[in-house]
Amino acid sequence: MKAYHYLLSWLLTLVVGMVFNIVLLEGNTEDAFAYTVLAAIFSLPFILLFSGVMWGFLRSKPEKMTVHLITFMLHLLGAVLTFSALMVVFGDLLPDEFETLIAMYFLVDSIFFHLFIYLKHDRTVVIENNILDDQL
Repeated sequence: MKAYHYLLSWLLTLVVGMVFNIVLLEGNTEDAFAYTVLAAIFSLPFILLFSGVMWGFLRSKPEKMTVHLITFMLHLLGAVLTFSALMVVFGDLLPDEFETLIAMYFLVDSIFFHLFIYLKHDRTVVIENNILDDQL
């Protein structure tokens, strides 16, 4: 597992989020693109910080479950901070659908993060010396 997997997950989430936006906004691609750009701008500082923290954390070769737990906790904190920043900056100017979009982004991001952890985390295999029966 590498820190760039988190950046890749973020980019994939933006692509999937664009599709969510188009569906949720009933085909209005201009607004969907604007929402995607807004999401990218507000989440980019967090994802860079998050990837840096995870890079340092992953260098210590943690257990897979620990990686899942730390990823979830930091990601949840980042999602709450991103949402808070959006509310402080824009307040009531954001449409009601925006909260749904943020929840969908968090869900898709989480799926990609944990899928990459599952697929890319270093696996250790213990091989026994006496696999074959010496009695043959």
